[in-house]
Amino acid sequence: MNMGYLNFLPKNNNTTRVTILSPQLIPQLCHQNIQYFVNGKDFVLAVTKAQDLRPFSTIHHHSRLVINTNRIYAFGNNGRGQLAPAIITCLNNLNITQISCGSYNTLALTGDGRVYSWGDNSYKAIGCKGGGDIGCDGNNENVNNDNLSDTETVSCSDGNYKTQFIEMSAIGSGGFGTVFKVKHRLDDKIYAVKRVLFGDFSKEKKQKILKEVKLLSELDSKFVVKYYNSWSEGKHMFIHMEYCSQTLGSVIRDKPIVFGRQSSDAMNIYEYFISCEILRELLQCLQYLHGLDPPIIHRDLKPENVLIVSNTSNDTFVKLGDFGIAVKHNMVSMSHTVSVGSAQYMAPEVFQSRYTSKVDIYSLALVSQHLFDLFNIDNPLEIYNLTAFSANFNKLYEMIGHMFQSMADNRPTSNQVLQEYNYWSVDRHFKIFRNLT
Repeated sequence: MNMGYLNFLPKNNNTTRVTILSPQLIPQLCHQNIQYFVNGKDFVLAVTKAQDLRPFSTIHHHSRLVINTNRIYAFGNNGRGQLAPAIITCLNNLNITQISCGSYNTLALTGDGRVYSWGDNSYKAIGCKGGGDIGCDGNNENVNNDNLSDTETVSCSDGNYKTQFIEMSAIGSGGFGTVFKVKHRLDDKIYAVKRVLFGDFSKEKKQKILKEVKLLSELDSKFVVKYYNSWSEGKHMFIHMEYCSQTLGSVIRDKPIVFGRQSSDAMNIYEYFISCEILRELLQCLQYLHGLDPPIIHRDLKPENVLIVSNTSNDTFVKLGDFGIAVKHNMVSMSHTVSVGSAQYMAPEVFQSRYTSKVDIYSLALVSQHLFDLFNIDNPLEIYNLTAFSANFNKLYEMIGHMFQSMADNRPTSNQVLQEYNYWSVDRHFKIFRNLT
């Protein structure tokens, strides 16, 4: 939906009444198989047969034009939610047999006898519980589905999501929903959209989802997956995010194959260097979160929640994702929910109510052991003693041990580990030198 003007209206910026003195064509509606029009007081609906129609977007000042790729076009004043873009989009392909418009409201009848209504409900004119408007106003497109008059809440899974995106594949799923790889219909770019069956969740789970959305919208950083937008459609909530082609989990699985290494063998210097760079960026991600005011504790740091970007313009390839259970740590003595996160990566103190950002350091220690394949090597120090970078590995092994301390106060901060970077990583020039000799 774009702001603009129908092409036969003067492009002024005031609300002066415009009079058209001679018939004018509306090119956007020509040859679109329009079956009939329905007039409200200050808005119009154009109903088509099911077609593959191209979206269009032009409107008069203080009006809206709903873009649909199928059955219903709407334009005019939307001050009382009479256009309800999300609802109208949901009605596509529902075999609408009749639409009737009042001054500021609309009723739609389907072929199987269901009735939908939206708009101004101040006088209970559309049969909904309570008064007021439903639908959207000039600044908000979200529909209050609790007020829909249909006995079943409208499911809008074919609404804005399918209008805006082409679904390509599912790339991940969890307790809070499924993430899809999608292509935007207008800019042809690839994005990720998380779909959550919001309507069936308890109030507590709904609050967690809303908290994740709010937190993502506040975190504008190269170290966090980029958030673009979110909206609700019926029982679903959609979160539009940056697409990342891989997770750290897939990188950890593929690395030994790419470098031709058995899991019980030492890495060569190239794989070790790449692994150190991934760890460095992970530490920078935590340094960013823990350095905020107030600090943010991720609480679910694991390979599947670390995202890898294949193309980047800022030399950062690692980003943190899935902030569903992240929390702001407002005070040193602040209590948090116990036993949250993935058990395999959970710090001991998470089973108690008082803990700090050091729980993320403990989780990162476990992630690091997977990253460097330490779980599959019986005696890592002995194996790496035969490599040219044994001193660097020894420092790395010692550092991971400190991060893995059971007492949180004994663990270093991400900043302290980064200060030792030159000791546990290998310099890229050293890498080239070894190759030449």
